[in-house]
Amino acid sequence: MDFVIEKLRTDEFRKYIEKTGIFSQTILNERVDKLSICADFVTARSSEGELSGTIAFYMNVFPTCYITHVSVLKECRRQGILTSMYRVLEIEARLRQFALIRLEVEKKNVIAQKCYQNLGFVYENIQSDRSFFMRKALT
Repeated sequence: MDFVIEKLRTDEFRKYIEKTGIFSQTILNERVDKLSICADFVTARSSEGELSGTIAFYMNVFPTCYITHVSVLKECRRQGILTSMYRVLEIEARLRQFALIRLEVEKKNVIAQKCYQNLGFVYENIQSDRSFFMRKALT
């Protein structure tokens, strides 16, 4: 598995997201277009070059890096892919001297919350009706 930071073409990201089945068609088009144009990605690719996982992030508001999308294909889960992708992102954030990484996670997504806690994220005192906000200090 290769882990790199890259831009993703809209068509490639759309095909990958469709495989995950995590968005309705309406949300899919809107979300894929925005992320593929504006975000950078840490990707996990198989030896054949197929996407197995992605973390979309923004580093445009120094000193905070924002993770805006995380997914790993079902058949690739529980293999350490998220942890490896996150490590690549954290190294990049530290190299750019960012002090904080933030993300938002749905309240019902308890598995993701546990994964983020295992990576060192803590809950912020901010929440919405649907989600929690989490952060990890890099200093």
